[in-house]
Amino acid sequence: MDSYFDIKALPCAEIIQSAVVAHLIQALHQLLPQYGGEIGVDFPAYGQQQTVGGIVRLLGRHEHIHPLHQAVKTAATFNDYALITERSNIPENISGYTEYKRKHVKGNSHLKRLRKRSEANGTWTDALAIAAATKFSVSSNLPHVCLSSSSTGQSKFLLFIQKKSRANSHNGKFNGYGLSIHGTTVPKF
Repeated sequence: MDSYFDIKALPCAEIIQSAVVAHLIQALHQLLPQYGGEIGVDFPAYGQQQTVGGIVRLLGRHEHIHPLHQAVKTAATFNDYALITERSNIPENISGYTEYKRKHVKGNSHLKRLRKRSEANGTWTDALAIAAATKFSVSSNLPHVCLSSSSTGQSKFLLFIQKKSRANSHNGKFNGYGLSIHGTTVPKF
């Protein structure tokens, strides 16, 4: 990893910042898979007001960041909703490493599916109802973005993003959202 650029959500009177960032991440998800897991994301303002913040930083090797930067600069979605910084080299004096990974949170929809399956099999009981309600009523305070999925047809889902600081770099691949697979880190600066 040697290059990066930032996408900074522009203030918009009609849309809250977290919705703008979600729109930008949705658009990035259309571009990132073609780089084969070589592009990672960082959220420098992660945690502000319990959101991922208003900056999406894309990091990778120059040969991947350069064409992605060109694609982002020419896409109307990004030009309408964001300020795109110039491509830069990652500074030598970094303060550590960060892992951003997707965290699956099971909630009411999972509970409803479990109940429906159990009732169909005749295994739904009051004890199971209490245990399941307790297990799936735990809410997450993790920052998240609300997205839609073209692959599953899901019109709305929450992508929860968990941040972990790491002392050492861990090389590997990133998913289609630029999030860590198996502990892959990005430099923190």
